Amino acid sequence: MNKIFLDLETTGLNYKIDKIIEICCLKKTNFDNKEYIFHYYLNPGNIKISKDAYLVHGINSEFLKNKPYFKDIINKFIFFIRNSKIIIHNTNFDLKFLNNELKNKGFKNLNHYCYKIIDTLKISKKIYFNKKNSLKVLCKRFGIDDSKRIKHGAIIDCRLLEEVFINLWIIKNKIEYKININKEKYLFKNNNLILKANSYNIKFNKFLINYINFLK
Repeated sequence: MNKIFLDLETTGLNYKIDKIIEICCLKKTNFDNKEYIFHYYLNPGNIKISKDAYLVHGINSEFLKNKPYFKDIINKFIFFIRNSKIIIHNTNFDLKFLNNELKNKGFKNLNHYCYKIIDTLKISKKIYFNKKNSLKVLCKRFGIDDSKRIKHGAIIDCRLLEEVFINLWIIKNKIEYKININKEKYLFKNNNLILKANSYNIKFNKFLINYINFLK
């Protein structure tokens, strides 16, 4: 199943009024082990960027005036994310904006087009309850280098989200990051870890293989 890490930047916080001005989808495919990026800056029309939003992402109206509108990229977006797992940090924010844009253009909600939507904020809150779980805090908690993130940006935030998700995935499934692989039971083929035919405990070993290949 393809995984897509998704992030947005907007003109403000009100999804009913404000507009998406940057969108990035970072796709990791299973079938060819490659990475694909869907990224656009978007023209918000006559909606102005709030001062608070500008301080967060640093995107101004002048930069966006010749960019496409969301309606211009909507079909490409749906084609790109179709039947994939979508991973978002704080779906309560991003989904409201995306679903509102889709609805206004006569489309169904995002969950109609993708396989599943995963919220890393919800996962982190279950693991680290009563603690802050912003993307920045999680990067610090997991030792992820976010020094290039001077401002919020959809591309860099997707990259960081991928690393955060992997760390949360490891913890959620109670698996240690460092695994001692028995070379007699495993081998590499086409840059993927696979199981030798004479191995035992098939169920766990298949799970372990999926885990190792996922981390690459």
